[in-house]
Amino acid sequence: SRTQSRPPARRGDQPKRRTTGTSAEPVRTRGSRNLTGRAAVVLLVLGVVVRLLELSRGRAFVLFTSYANMNAVGSLIAGRVDYPLLIQGEAPKAQLLDTFRGTPHAVLLATASFWQGVDVAGEQLSCVIVDKLPFASPGDPIVAARIDALAAQGASAFEAYQVPLAILALQQGLGRLIRH
Repeated sequence: SRTQSRPPARRGDQPKRRTTGTSAEPVRTRGSRNLTGRAAVVLLVLGVVVRLLELSRGRAFVLFTSYANMNAVGSLIAGRVDYPLLIQGEAPKAQLLDTFRGTPHAVLLATASFWQGVDVAGEQLSCVIVDKLPFASPGDPIVAARIDALAAQGASAFEAYQVPLAILALQQGLGRLIRH
């Protein structure tokens, strides 16, 4: 086989590296500086969300697992999409839902309270985007107690409790789209 010699790598020539926000590994994006942590995740989510909204022509719920990510994406997305943008916290939940149902091609950015018990029939809701799997916070006292109880029994709290709970939340969040 033939080998090619490559010049030594220079500082700016490192390959793109992606992160989930849990490490300090930088994300290099076209035309931007290296980013780490939540800022990198927000930019990655933003790019995917904008593209999906273009494909679905709006008509979407963008569901977040944190207010911080919702607000960060919301502030950055405003000038990048040509669809009416509704953001949780700008109006009461019932009003946001009524506005979403009555506004063609609307996009709603929201958190946990919109994952359950919300139904939008027909073509008005054609896309549900979730920023990441909705794992319950291990810092929550009830979640922590259940994790400790399972660990005391020798069970894997992740497999026996956290994954099934995340799957249920994901099914509830996506179920409204599948039903219609």
